Amino acid sequence: MIVYFLGQEKPEWFPHLDRYLPKLQPDGTYNDPKHDHEHGVSAAAMYELVVALNAKAVLELGTRMGKSTGILLVALERTGGHLYSMDINDCDVSTYVPGGASPQLTKIVSDDRLYAWDIPVDMVLIDSSHLYDHTKEQMTKYWPHVKTPGVMVLSDTDSHFSQKRAVQDWAEEMRLSYVFDTRGQGGAYFFKPVYGERCRDRVTVDRWETGV
Repeated sequence: MIVYFLGQEKPEWFPHLDRYLPKLQPDGTYNDPKHDHEHGVSAAAMYELVVALNAKAVLELGTRMGKSTGILLVALERTGGHLYSMDINDCDVSTYVPGGASPQLTKIVSDDRLYAWDIPVDMVLIDSSHLYDHTKEQMTKYWPHVKTPGVMVLSDTDSHFSQKRAVQDWAEEMRLSYVFDTRGQGGAYFFKPVYGERCRDRVTVDRWETGV
């Protein structure tokens, strides 16, 4: 349960990172009434990040059953923001979104690699195929649309090796620092503005560690 910051200094505009990547319960979950749509640290982190950013526009890549869709909508109710959720299938989110619809939700049925996206967003959540090439294409395509301040989040980086490797390789190719959360199923967080010096190789890179 370590959060890694790759770079030579702590984030400037996120001085209390542990508030936004919350602590796990002893059983390995994070549960709180405001996060009741999904268990696990990723739900709590997404909620807190949306609120911290006062996010007005969030893009979710990978709708599926709507677990993350539900928790993002709960957070966006506080900020008055809107969620765009894109999936190659027309997904039923009624299990996690009351009535299966919300005025704060726009569902987009499309391959996210082909969709002509042009809206600036406060957060992009990548949680779709988890395949190596697809993940790198998503990061490359959608990172430029993240506002400053803003964040790109990738889920399940500790439960899908291809996703984890894509994150590591893309970060090195782009020379970007990022936060890597090894708790639960894992998560990676790329913040704007970008912190610290450009990353060196993953063996010699300095790490800021916090046991949140």
